[in-house]
Amino acid sequence: MELDTKELLHYARQVILPEVDEVGQLALKRAEVAIFGIGGLGSPVSLYLAASGIGKIHLIDHDQVETSNLHRQIAHGLSSNGHSKVSSAAKRCVDLNPYIDINLIEERLENINDFSQFANCNLIIDCLDSVNSRKLLNELSIQLKIPMVSGSAIRFEGQLSVFNLNKASPCYDCVYQNIGNLDENCFDKGIMGPVVGTIGSLQAMEVIKIILNIGQPLDGKLLIYDAKNSSIQTLKVSKNKKCHCNK
Repeated sequence: MELDTKELLHYARQVILPEVDEVGQLALKRAEVAIFGIGGLGSPVSLYLAASGIGKIHLIDHDQVETSNLHRQIAHGLSSNGHSKVSSAAKRCVDLNPYIDINLIEERLENINDFSQFANCNLIIDCLDSVNSRKLLNELSIQLKIPMVSGSAIRFEGQLSVFNLNKASPCYDCVYQNIGNLDENCFDKGIMGPVVGTIGSLQAMEVIKIILNIGQPLDGKLLIYDAKNSSIQTLKVSKNKKCHCNK
């Protein structure tokens, strides 16, 4: 697998970065990721990872596009109303970058029977809007030994972390073990579009950093974004020795 002349031109402004160059761009082309949830967070994640040149992207979402999605779910438009979110996002991703492979999975995470299709993924990306679904995705991450980049947002606030990056890394349940079944969602509590845009963009950057092995990923750290006060805090989080992920 190599980069042809058209691809090098396509990624020209990225390839000139010494942290990327042609070797890094080829690493992105060889990479495979799975994005679970193609809504407010999954939209910027899918678009930026497609544009950056991730070679294979699985898009997983069971839902269809509605008008109320459009203020924040920027992968979709009015012409996508009533269509599946995965097909809508895939169309936009391929329009951004024809040199990538998109796999569409129009199912709920809970209904997927064959997880072996994700076995070659470098990373799992949590863009879901349910705590219970995130806990299930965390189990998949542990089972397949694939790190998970997890984001969440509500109202004017967002959070971001990287879980299961190595044996010493905390998992999602290590940090959120006491949440239980409590779910806050955008339908009930509201959300500002740029908040999910910010968190989703940061998720995409974490994915690229890990694939290229540059910088410091948010492993063992929880980033908290407060849009109203323009503040970002980064807290240390630790592996819970009593958590099931140690078994």
